[in-house]
Amino acid sequence: MKIEILGTGCPKCKKLEENAREAVDETGIKAELVKVTDINKIIDYGVMSTPVIVIDGDVKASGRIPEVEEIKKWLNYSKTHKYAKNIIGIWIVFMYFASISRHITCITFVP
Repeated sequence: MKIEILGTGCPKCKKLEENAREAVDETGIKAELVKVTDINKIIDYGVMSTPVIVIDGDVKASGRIPEVEEIKKWLNYSKTHKYAKNIIGIWIVFMYFASISRHITCITFVP
C-alpha cells in the first residue's frame, strides 16, 4: 500500500504526515509513506489546496487534516478492497482457462 502526503512542508502537512504514520502503526498495515513536495506533482493530482492524503492513487482528503481514526478507516477499506480485487482477478483468470479447457475438450471429441 502506498500513502502519499502532498504538501509544501507547512505545519498542516507535517501534522497530516504524523496522523498518517500513527494510523499505519495502529493498524499494523504495511505501507510506504511518501512525502510529495514538488508542486508540479501535486498539481497532477488535480487538487486545489494542501495538505492532501492519497492512498493507492486515490485522493482521500484535500485542504484539511483528517483525524487518525478516519485515516485508519481508509487504510482498512483500501486493504480489503485490494484483496477483493485480487480474488475477483483470480476468479476471472480461472473462469477464462476453464472455458478454454472446455472448448478444447469439445473440439478434441468432435468426430
